Amino acid sequence: MTSGILGRITKTAAALAANQFLQLLMQLLLPPLFLASYGVKGYSEWLVLSAAIGFFSVLDLGLQTYVANKLTVFYHNNDLDNFHRFQTTGLLISLIAISSAAALALAVFLLPVGRWLSLSVPSARVTAIIYLLALQILVLILWGQLASPYRAIGRAYRGVMWLNLQKLAMLAVTVAAVALKQSFMILALLQLGVALLSLASVWLDLKLKFNDVSVKPIRMEWSLAKEIIRPSLYFSLFVFNNFLIYQLPVLILNRFETPLAIIVFSVGRTLFSFVRQGLSVIQASIGPEITRLEGIKDWANLKRLYQSAESLTISAAVVVNTVIFTASPVLLQVWMKRTDIFVFKPMLFLMLIAAVICLKDFKFYYQSMTNRHEKMAIIMFVTYIAMTVLSFWSIKYKGLNGFLMTWLAVETIQLLVINKYNNDLFIDFFKMSLKPIVSTLSTLFALTVIFVLFKDRLTNQTPYMIIAQSLIIGAVIFIAAYRYIGLRECFKLLYKQLKHS
Repeated sequence: MTSGILGRITKTAAALAANQFLQLLMQLLLPPLFLASYGVKGYSEWLVLSAAIGFFSVLDLGLQTYVANKLTVFYHNNDLDNFHRFQTTGLLISLIAISSAAALALAVFLLPVGRWLSLSVPSARVTAIIYLLALQILVLILWGQLASPYRAIGRAYRGVMWLNLQKLAMLAVTVAAVALKQSFMILALLQLGVALLSLASVWLDLKLKFNDVSVKPIRMEWSLAKEIIRPSLYFSLFVFNNFLIYQLPVLILNRFETPLAIIVFSVGRTLFSFVRQGLSVIQASIGPEITRLEGIKDWANLKRLYQSAESLTISAAVVVNTVIFTASPVLLQVWMKRTDIFVFKPMLFLMLIAAVICLKDFKFYYQSMTNRHEKMAIIMFVTYIAMTVLSFWSIKYKGLNGFLMTWLAVETIQLLVINKYNNDLFIDFFKMSLKPIVSTLSTLFALTVIFVLFKDRLTNQTPYMIIAQSLIIGAVIFIAAYRYIGLRECFKLLYKQLKHS
């Protein structure tokens, strides 16, 4: 890989690292603060309210990813005419979808949403809060569409820094409102205000600093809109999938389980998401390079990028998730100031799910960044729908563990299918091996057996002993990864590139 590629990746990675730090700060500060201010019931109700509007994210229609990919190709081929045609048409499609959704969402004021969600908050207030939260999502969708030129022109890091400012402001108003025990209505209004201010800031920055790629007053091209919408809708399935696996389970758990089960699920998922978020910095950093290298048919560098990132992803997914799980009795007690949040089986399942998802996300990135995502979009959507249907039964009769077992099985199936599609993508240039996946799944299975057999020894220890044994276990797995999963080669390549950059 050339120093230019590494330079762009490094700048984007630095901006994304700051973004993940802010995300981490939000995840660390807000759950215990919500619990302290509103109690278990109040916090679980906020989680339910947030989950109830999660499906609004699907109104992105997949335009952000698809249009950004196309704009990148047009810009690097000096085709600004098609750049602006796609940019303007994509933005107008978003405006139509968002305006229609905002108008239709007014119907929520006519529905007994509070009774449906079994919340103690007055029904009229519930509907107002849900509408404000929905508007916030719609504004942020428009923000993402407006900011897509940053990635196209090789300034992805600038777009991420604007996102960082948005998150910092969102964190500040949320912490202030929760600490002062303001109503959920006030909290939703403040968050919507931050979203609107962020949207105006990005529009102004593009207009003043990068006027050649800012939005131009071009009329809507309906024929081009049809060309954009069809492949974009496949990306929108992934957004809807997030609702199926993150928000909808909260609503189902709210029906069959206790408020504490909802918090265990939400907090445990957040705890293991730290690894995925860290790895997303690497994925998002190499994303523009994947699109560029595929666009210019530089298969040699694309292969090096794939193999290096794969070994790093596997190692981090297994090592860090394992350390987090073995240390979670102490981490959750220190973080949440409660001893009842750690429950062995759900945490073990969440660790396994997190590790599999990390590897699946990495492999899928090569599909989405080259606009070859259609088949996988359908497969993932269908399997998640099946998981949702099964979840009503699994949660009703097996509780939280039943849902997590179903989720783990679905993620494993998707990982194997994505690997096959990646092999098809690169089959003319290099052949992929199943060995990394087999090694990962075998290691996770072995760890599961060990953790179940030595459950009491792992959890019924002093805090210092739990942390010490977590670090020892992590070190042993890291050494094995360095030797057998290709991590050593990854470090050698990275050192070589840094040396010559």
